[in-house]
Amino acid sequence: MSSVTVTRPRFAAKHRFQTFVEVRRHDTPGVIALAAIGILEVVGSQFFIASDAVNRYGLSAITDGRYQTQLDVGLAGLFLPFVIAAWLFGKHRPIRVMFRIAIAVALFDVVTWVIMALGTINTHTGNVGAATLLADAGVLWVMNVVVFALWYWSADGGGPDVRGTSAAKRPDFDFPQQRHEIRGWEGWVPAFHDYLHAAFVISLTFYPAGTEVLSARAKFINMLQALTSVAILLILVAKAIATFAPGR
Repeated sequence: MSSVTVTRPRFAAKHRFQTFVEVRRHDTPGVIALAAIGILEVVGSQFFIASDAVNRYGLSAITDGRYQTQLDVGLAGLFLPFVIAAWLFGKHRPIRVMFRIAIAVALFDVVTWVIMALGTINTHTGNVGAATLLADAGVLWVMNVVVFALWYWSADGGGPDVRGTSAAKRPDFDFPQQRHEIRGWEGWVPAFHDYLHAAFVISLTFYPAGTEVLSARAKFINMLQALTSVAILLILVAKAIATFAPGR
């Protein structure tokens, strides 16, 4: 009798936990993605401040106090506590709204940082300046890939919570597995890594090879990503390489 009494509460607690997780399963990727955007904003802003200090004063700027860490959590960081609270209480709409706003702001931030890097390109002189410019270009390129991949993933077909279901909206992208009947890929639905691959290819080749861009909004965002990648690879990196002087 006692064993039955102990087993039932455990079963009930396990069932409640499974129900809790299942109800929030579709919103969990958005919460994780928002946290990723917040981390990118914090790391990116701190990196560019440190890079600017090193470019101005040399490597000693890191140790002599000229570089000061500044707390800048960004919009995604401000949203994150509210999104976690909404996730815990099972409120779907606030999560979607705040995530979409954070993604738009993150896209704006990446473009702004690229423009700022272009505006200060001539202040990078000598090997230290070449190294900081090359490092800035590398960080910007990674952010360009990740942030645009997050936009593609969050927007295509109405978002990851409805994509592949009857509630899905008109798709923004068309992958080969969707265009052709391929054995073993029946019922395939794109995941984040598929959009990450598309964004990676666009940032390297300036063209979404293998993935068709369908909607007008996706085409405009695609063009914006390719344009920022051109600025990073063909202007910032080229300038950094040209500035570098071996043996100095």
